[in-house]
Amino acid sequence: MARFSPELIPEDTLDRAVEILKAVASPIRLQIVNILISGECQVAEIYKTYGYNTVSCVSAAQQP
Repeated sequence: MARFSPELIPEDTLDRAVEILKAVASPIRLQIVNILISGECQVAEIYKTYGYNTVSCVSAAQQP
């Protein structure tokens, strides 16, 4: 049986990945990132198109 030996991710890369994943840890943040992947979008447009209210979007963006 062949032994699997994956290459480990460098510690500094792991730390950065953890910070990024924390930043999108809430469902609304992740959905906003998903929306923004296709391009820039104003908060009002996100509200009109997807139903997220302005307060939720701004709050999600400001939370640590």
